[in-house]
Amino acid sequence: MDIHHPDTGQAYFVDVGGDGAFDVPYRSLLPQGIDNLIVAGRCLSATHFAHGATRNMAPCIVTGQAAGTAAALAARGNAPVAHLDVADLQKRLVADNAFLGETTETRQRRTA
Repeated sequence: MDIHHPDTGQAYFVDVGGDGAFDVPYRSLLPQGIDNLIVAGRCLSATHFAHGATRNMAPCIVTGQAAGTAAALAARGNAPVAHLDVADLQKRLVADNAFLGETTETRQRRTA
C-alpha cells in the first residue's frame, strides 16, 4: 500500500504482510460524539498508516456496503447504530455475498 508522510506528503510503499488482507472494524465507521451517524470510505476513522489501505476504491465500496446494511438493520430494529450486533451485520453481509475473509464455508464453496 502507499502511505503519504503526514508532514511532507511524500509517498512511500509498505508491504501489508501475510496474505495482504486486513479487517476494518465496525467501530471505525462510528464517529465519536455524534449519535446515529455511520461513515464509510475515506471518512472512516483510521491512522494515517491504515488510511493508506482504506482510502482506495475497493475498501470504500465494501465499507459503504457495510454502512448501508448497518443503517438498514438499525432502522429495522429501531435501535441506535452503535448498539447494532456486529455478528448480525456480518451474517447479513455474507448473505449478500460480501467477502469478509476466508472461512471453512467459503473455502468449501470455492473448491466445490
